Amino acid sequence: MVSITANSSAAPSLSATVDKTRVIQARRDAEQAQSTADDLRRQADSADRTAQVSQDNARSLAERSNQLVANYVQTQRGASNEPRTLGPSVVSRLYADPPSASLLLPPVVNAQGQATGQLVNLSA
Repeated sequence: MVSITANSSAAPSLSATVDKTRVIQARRDAEQAQSTADDLRRQADSADRTAQVSQDNARSLAERSNQLVANYVQTQRGASNEPRTLGPSVVSRLYADPPSASLLLPPVVNAQGQATGQLVNLSA
């Protein structure tokens, strides 16, 4: 019996070796999973920063657009109340060198915003 005991204690059992290999593999798997999780966190943080910058840009553009529209409406309200006049230098240049029909002044608009005509021939 002594010889059996000596032989069994000298060589590690097969099940102990398998258990040790499983522990090592489980640690590798855990380290790989942690690395993957860290990488995904970095990607999510980067995507959040990109989304925030895009939202800030969209908000800024919307504010700018609203301001431009408000300025345009205000300008149009102010312009419709004032009659259009041409200075003497503009009139003399038009008489000297009449523009083509496509370069004429925009249509004249009445107080209700309706187009009433367009200056066609200034030489008459």
